[in-house]
Amino acid sequence: RMASAHVDGDLSEWDGKSTAWLDYTYSWARFGRWLEQIYDGGEHLSEFFNTCKYVDVRGAIWCGWNDDGIFVGVRVWDDSLAPMRKDSELCDAIEIHLDGDVTDDDVNAPRTDDVIIRISLREGLVSERLANGAIACAKPLDDGWCAEAFIPHRALRIKPRVYDIIGIDIFLHDADVVGRKRTHAILRWAGGSRSTGHAWLLASD
Repeated sequence: RMASAHVDGDLSEWDGKSTAWLDYTYSWARFGRWLEQIYDGGEHLSEFFNTCKYVDVRGAIWCGWNDDGIFVGVRVWDDSLAPMRKDSELCDAIEIHLDGDVTDDDVNAPRTDDVIIRISLREGLVSERLANGAIACAKPLDDGWCAEAFIPHRALRIKPRVYDIIGIDIFLHDADVVGRKRTHAILRWAGGSRSTGHAWLLASD
């Protein structure tokens, strides 16, 4: 639980908070890439050895809440940035999936209360207010980029209490420029841990 947070591209407020990771590794024992968090386009993620400092993409995730809404911060390390542009839908982006009612989390059950926030990287710091009252921003950095979002509880139609549980999943879209084309891969935080793709967030003090 957080006293306050600001959606401004400054992640210093997450210092000292518990971190979740979006990552993949290379292992001979697994005959190539570690697949748990690779959702799509794994062939476009550069292979590397554990002794190498090079990494194609990885992300750190923080999440908190207060009486007003849910806060999410993401720090992405990326060897090559691909901001959004008019002639291509493929770009570096974050998708935040939230579910206010986890009682319907069955693979065959529709979840009409899901909220999906997409934050695409652009040139420079860009903040935007979305239709559901959410606020999002993205900012390029020297070795990657970062994104933040605030999602009001009313968008999830919930009035949270301590020890309530909500569903959350994070998708990291990594686009790279290869020659004159853009390639695209997606990492998914919950991976294959649940049939619905949601890990559960315990909202507690």
